[in-house]
Amino acid sequence: MKKVFCHLFLSLTILLFFLFPAASAKAQDHLPIAVRLVLSRLAPLLENREYKKGVDLLRTFLQRCTPGNEKSPDLDTVCSHPEIIFSLGNCYLLQEQYDKAIAAYRQTVRRAPNHPSAWLNLARALYEKQNYPEAASCFMRGYDTGSPKDPQLLYYASACHLMAGKNEKALKILERLFRTYPGSIKPEWKEYMVHALLATSQPLRALPYIKELADGYRGEKQIRWQEILLYHYLRLDMEEKSLALARRLAIQSPSVSNWWKALTHIHLNRGEYRDGLTALTIYSFLTSLDDDEKKLYADLNLQLGIPIRALPIYEQFLTRKMDKQLLRQVVTIYSRQGKIKKALEHLNAVSLGKKDIPLLRLKGELLYAQKKFNQAEKIFKKIVELDKNHAGPALLMAGYAAWQAGDIENAIGHFKRASVFKKQKKQALIVLAQLIQTIPAHP
Repeated sequence: MKKVFCHLFLSLTILLFFLFPAASAKAQDHLPIAVRLVLSRLAPLLENREYKKGVDLLRTFLQRCTPGNEKSPDLDTVCSHPEIIFSLGNCYLLQEQYDKAIAAYRQTVRRAPNHPSAWLNLARALYEKQNYPEAASCFMRGYDTGSPKDPQLLYYASACHLMAGKNEKALKILERLFRTYPGSIKPEWKEYMVHALLATSQPLRALPYIKELADGYRGEKQIRWQEILLYHYLRLDMEEKSLALARRLAIQSPSVSNWWKALTHIHLNRGEYRDGLTALTIYSFLTSLDDDEKKLYADLNLQLGIPIRALPIYEQFLTRKMDKQLLRQVVTIYSRQGKIKKALEHLNAVSLGKKDIPLLRLKGELLYAQKKFNQAEKIFKKIVELDKNHAGPALLMAGYAAWQAGDIENAIGHFKRASVFKKQKKQALIVLAQLIQTIPAHP
C-alpha cells in the first residue's frame, strides 16, 4: 500500500490587531491628544485601503515632531509613542512591505514589551518572510502578554515551529495547549498534534488523535484521515486492526475504490490470494487499473487457475512491448489449452537467442507435440550450440525428434552425445540399446 499520509500544510489566518480610533473613549484616555488626533486621521485612510497615504501621514508626523525638536525624547513622549510606530508597521504590512513592517514592530515592542498586538503582527510579518522560528517566539509573546488568553496563538506558535522543523518545540507547545484548554480542542489542532507526534517518531501516541479525526470528520476529509489511520495500522504491523478497518470501510462505503485497493494488499500480505483477487476485482469495477495493477490481476488469476482472465492482459502488454517472461506465460497458457498453433505463432513472431533457452525449449516441445520432428530437432540442436549448460537434455530431445522423423543415424549420434552427461546418461543408453537393435545386420 502506498503511503497515504501527507504533510499537513499550514494555513494560518492571522488577524491584524489595530488600535482603531473608533474604540471607546476609555480605551483612548491613556493616549496623548496629538496621538489620538493623528490616529483619528489615519482611520478613514485604512478603511479606504489608502495605506500609502497612511504611511505618508505617519511619517510626516514623525519627521515634523522628532528632528531637533527634542534632544533626548522620553519614551512616553508624543514623537516616539508606540502606537504611532505600531500603526506605521500596520500600513507597511497591509502593503506587504514586510521588512519595513518588521522594523516598525521591533521598534514598537522595544518601547512597549507588553504590546500583544505588536507581537502578533510582528509574528505575521516574520511568518510571511518565512522566518518561522522567530515568528513562533513572537506568537508566544503575544499569547503571554495578551488578555484574555487566546489558545489559538499557541496553535500558531506550534505550527511555525513545525514549519521550521523544530518538532520537539512544536510538540511541547501543543501539549501545553491541550493540557490548558482540554474542552476547547479544535480538529485542526489535533491535526497538528498528529503531525508533531509523527515528526518526533511517536506514531502510537498519534493513533488516538488520528482515529478521532477519522471518526469526527465527514466527506473528503474523513476519507483522508481514514486512509491515514489505515496506513499507520499497516505500518505498525497491526494486522488484525488494519484488516478489520479495511473491511468495515469497504462495507460502509463500497463505492470508495481505495478501501478495496487496501483490502487487496492486506489479503495478499496475509497470503489470502483468493480474497485478494476478489477485492482487486471489485476495485477494477470502480476505477481503471494502472499497468502494475493489471499485471497483478493477471498474475493472480493465472495463479488461481483462471488463465482465461490473465491471457488478454498479457497479450495487451506484449503488443506494446516485448517481454520474454510474459511471452512464456502466454505460450504456456495456450499450450495448456491445447492451442499449440496459437502458441507457436507467438514464438515465431520473435527472435530467440542465448538468453531465451526456456522459450527455445518450449518451442521445440510444441513442435514435437505437433509431430513436426525435423523442426523440433533443429531447435534442440540450436540450444546445444547456444548454451552447453543445457546440452544434455537438448541432445536427448534432439535424439527423440530424429528417431520419430525416421533419421536413425542422427538419432544415435544425438543419444551418444547425450550419454556423456551424468543426468541423461542412463536414459540415453537405454534408448541407444533399443535403436541399435532396430538396425538390420549386414551380411
